[in-house]
Amino acid sequence: MARLPTLWNAASGSQDNNNWGTILNEFLAVSLDTSGALKTTLTPTFAGLTLTGSLLLADGTAAAPPIAREAQPGTGIQFESSSIRFWGTGAIPLGRFVTGPTWSNDIPGIGLRLDEGGGTNSILSMRAATTSTIRYDGEQIEIVLGANNNATVAIVPIGSGFTTGASFDLRNAPDTDGLHFEYLNNTTPLITVTGSLVADRNLTVRPKNATSIPWVVQGAASQSANLQNWIDSAGTILAAISASGRVGILTPPAAQIALNIGPTLAAVTAQETRIVNLAGSAAAAVDQSAQGMRIAPEFVEAASGNHTLLSAVTIQPGSVTAGGATVSDTAALYIAGVVNAVVSGKQYALWVDSGLVRLDMTTQATVGAAGGASALPATPTGYAVLDIGGTEYIMPYYAKS
Repeated sequence: MARLPTLWNAASGSQDNNNWGTILNEFLAVSLDTSGALKTTLTPTFAGLTLTGSLLLADGTAAAPPIAREAQPGTGIQFESSSIRFWGTGAIPLGRFVTGPTWSNDIPGIGLRLDEGGGTNSILSMRAATTSTIRYDGEQIEIVLGANNNATVAIVPIGSGFTTGASFDLRNAPDTDGLHFEYLNNTTPLITVTGSLVADRNLTVRPKNATSIPWVVQGAASQSANLQNWIDSAGTILAAISASGRVGILTPPAAQIALNIGPTLAAVTAQETRIVNLAGSAAAAVDQSAQGMRIAPEFVEAASGNHTLLSAVTIQPGSVTAGGATVSDTAALYIAGVVNAVVSGKQYALWVDSGLVRLDMTTQATVGAAGGASALPATPTGYAVLDIGGTEYIMPYYAKS
């Protein structure tokens, strides 16, 4: 195509004195081919480029990466139909802004996806929506907000080959101790206090306010397994609460026993061994009685049959396994003495307030002190004091032999 004429300016040493002839010729040389037709491609060389406004690049079918820095081959930006992809040196995918199904393996979305090099498996996806989600696309880490995934916060492993579920830690400021959450062996949810510091770390449950219950364990509908098990490091159950609220301490809860205690206690040097020990201090209210322990059960009779005995307290005879030591005495019930107090009335070691007193004790037909005769001797061995209805009486007693 013919070019526009140019003028030479000797003073300035330039063609056309930089007027429009030279400028248009330079434009035509770039924009038109030798036949005068517009060029279909434009390949300018820029020492630097500044754009004011917007730049639209259509069609992302070119081989990756379509835009590249010559100094770093393989880096660039690729405009695709549903994403803008960023490439690193060697044509390695770094990440992309995505809309549609490629945001995650199983859930479409709009957001940022950071790739780990393979392109199909990303390190992190962040969804820009009201149900925001941060996921490890495998799925290794998933923090979900919203009903679409039915979770508020979840760290979920999804994939084959996992023998232990996902886990995460909440660490303290020095990043040495923490609270470890784990789905152990894919069967047991586990919370552990971990760390390398020597100081103790106690797991504390604290309520929101004074009217909140700090810890609630709620069973499922028709719960059959125990509500709680307290176990040692070997997995042995030390205490348990059944689905119906029955308690077992060092023995399993029993269906017909509200509190079942069955320990095996080792001896402690210079200490009495006690399976149950009730001690403490209790302030008595004004004009009210006080008891260390009150037993007042209510029994409901069966519709038929015979109940051999209904008793508020039953003391079964204990047993002793011989071990070589001597035993001075044994007792099914032992009362050490009276309550130590200054009283206006009397102090009793045993008080049967009303009703008949039945003693199925050992009896004999003769008196040893009378030489084996059946008649009582004139002088008893001594007299026992017995309070009946608040009045004291004496009861003579005689030597057995």
